[in-house]
Amino acid sequence: MEWFAEEDWLLYASPLLPMWESAPTANYSISRYLWSLRELPGREHVQAFWFFYVPQRELAEVMLEAGARERSINELAGAALRRMKPITREKYERREEHERIGRILADRTYPVADGTVRADGKVEIAATYRKVRRMHPLHSLEGRWGSTARLPLNKCFLQQSQSDSGFEAYFRG
Repeated sequence: MEWFAEEDWLLYASPLLPMWESAPTANYSISRYLWSLRELPGREHVQAFWFFYVPQRELAEVMLEAGARERSINELAGAALRRMKPITREKYERREEHERIGRILADRTYPVADGTVRADGKVEIAATYRKVRRMHPLHSLEGRWGSTARLPLNKCFLQQSQSDSGFEAYFRG
């Protein structure tokens, strides 16, 4: 990930976040995420995105179970791993734990839409994904389709001297 910092074009990327918190009414719709970008300060200097994903297969199953709201993304990915067929599970278990979770998230989620803020302060869905070739270039760095994860979905990316201490715990994953 060093080349992100050298090029100075990526300032921050959060880990994959659920669109809920543990309270039954703490739900975040796509429109709420987009609303957060409205009139974003500094938008003439940076472009902010929210990337939206849908869980697939075992990850979707565990996310729909009772009690999932109280579990972290890492815990959900671990539960999804335990549901996989032995031969598939073994493939993930050969990896270091920090790499394993990112790989599960890359393999068991699919990007469906990207929201951004325009220079005039209005928000829009910048892209929806029915075709791989239209995806934002950052999705290729997540380690999808067997590639090396240079921007793992279970990690926070910060520029060299930044700290995530000012962010709410939700944004730190």
